[in-house]
Amino acid sequence: LEGRWEPTMRFFNGPGVLIVDELGYLPMPAEDAAALFQVIARRYLKGSIILTTNLGVASWGDIFTDTTIAAAILDRLLHKSVVIAIDGDGCFQMTATELITASVEKIPVKIFVMNNHSLGMVKQWQHLFYDGRLSAVDLTDHTPDFVMLAEAMGCVGFRADSPADVKPAI
Repeated sequence: LEGRWEPTMRFFNGPGVLIVDELGYLPMPAEDAAALFQVIARRYLKGSIILTTNLGVASWGDIFTDTTIAAAILDRLLHKSVVIAIDGDGCFQMTATELITASVEKIPVKIFVMNNHSLGMVKQWQHLFYDGRLSAVDLTDHTPDFVMLAEAMGCVGFRADSPADVKPAI
């Protein structure tokens, strides 16, 4: 970026919405992490950022190989933001206790649970690597009522059983 820093910053500050896809797919060298922080800091309160990742924020120190830059990026991203998590029902059942933290700390997170009554990722791997031999991935008879679960942990839960139900639930 030497000699091109300002034009590069203008490029990333230009759009009303900046989308960063698959953050954390590969580790980010410190110099790149610092540049990403500069982009986020310059856009702060001026434009929206949509960021996708399959890693929780607790892993961001590993992504950026620097916990300080990870904390600085999270500070700019999370202040005045809405966090949306999209989970399958199997994944959500492994992390649902985090609802208590969100409730106690008043963290404005919206969690969408796509209920397919299975451990989707495990099932996918069993199809790919074990010739489709499935073991312990069907949750049809073992899926909790997610609305009641949310309410039991101090949150609000809504159910959308059809596409028409989604917008009112949001």
